[in-house]
Amino acid sequence: MRVTLFGRATVAQKMEQFEDVIQLLVDAGHEVLLNESLYMIQDDLQTQYNVSKINTPDDTIDYVLSLGGDGTMLEAVTWIGDKAIPILGLNFGRLGFLTDTVASFTADTVKRLQEKDLVIDERSMLLWTNPEGEPIRRFPHALNDITIQRASSSSMITIHVTIDGIPLNSYWADGLIISTPTGSTGYSLSCGGPIIHPSTKNIVLTPIAPHNLNIRPLILDQGVKIAIEVEARDPQFLATLDTHSILLDTSRHVEISSSPDITKICRLQNDYFTGAIRDKLYWGIDKRNSHG
Repeated sequence: MRVTLFGRATVAQKMEQFEDVIQLLVDAGHEVLLNESLYMIQDDLQTQYNVSKINTPDDTIDYVLSLGGDGTMLEAVTWIGDKAIPILGLNFGRLGFLTDTVASFTADTVKRLQEKDLVIDERSMLLWTNPEGEPIRRFPHALNDITIQRASSSSMITIHVTIDGIPLNSYWADGLIISTPTGSTGYSLSCGGPIIHPSTKNIVLTPIAPHNLNIRPLILDQGVKIAIEVEARDPQFLATLDTHSILLDTSRHVEISSSPDITKICRLQNDYFTGAIRDKLYWGIDKRNSHG
């Protein structure tokens, strides 16, 4: 197998775990490639391994292992682009909804990778274009969410939203989150949005600090096309696609829809989502539940 390890330079704070992952792959006879950030710190490993640097992914890569938290995982998705290479996230970070624990990566895991004995979730993404259908950036996809926000802290903005050509609402707010089911446990959740099972085919609109008491999050079918126009005192607004942000002129209209591309996320267990909710959001942890 050809396996790419993807991570940030902060992995240097956990060199022992980093080395354990490389050691397991090398011992099994697999080719290990490192993205630039990891390649720069590999000289600090106690043992020097025969690893190579990779700048651009290609179709010969069997798996990408993301070493970090959910933010690193989202960066790995952007780096992979439209290659649809399966990703296994190993949590070198904190909460980690998209990642498994580093301790779960063992020689047996490497064997399961080789034998393709893993659960692979096909997660939907969002596509960001202009009204003519042209991509606004090189990789105009988001696994978690796309946010529209004010560019400064001086005043709220007005976000005019149309669904399939029919006006929905004008949000007077600090911003609006357009989220996938995968992203429903992220920024959207912290703004009062619903938790949505990743196997469902939905898009969620969650306002950020709306100045209307009757405005609530809205769940839409993923087949809709969302058109957005922004009014603001500032000439620009801030748009974020997962971990990447850009400033756009308020004269710029955008459209958001479900992407034809998917992200393949590897799982070591079948009950990942329900387990993550219980373990990371503490659902069921109640003294009234004898088994909680």
